[in-house]
Amino acid sequence: MVLAHRRGTRMVRTRIEVQEQTQVGDALVRGLVRTQLGLALRLALVVVTVVVALVLLNSAVPDLAALTVFGIRLNWLILAGVLYPLLY
Repeated sequence: MVLAHRRGTRMVRTRIEVQEQTQVGDALVRGLVRTQLGLALRLALVVVTVVVALVLLNSAVPDLAALTVFGIRLNWLILAGVLYPLLY
């Protein structure tokens, strides 16, 4: 994605740098991998936080776990309405 924004001879040179594994290409690849890792860790933290909050909420308010909306338990609606769209 980072390489896609460049145009012209600069883009060709960047691709060559990456393909030939020069120091500049290595720095570009490391930066991209570092950025993707940061994004993955932040997303994992959000997912774990939502799931743990849901478990703690069910522990604190046991009646909430038994609550149903349209015949579906509220826990599943929270997961379907908050967590899954967030992952998408």
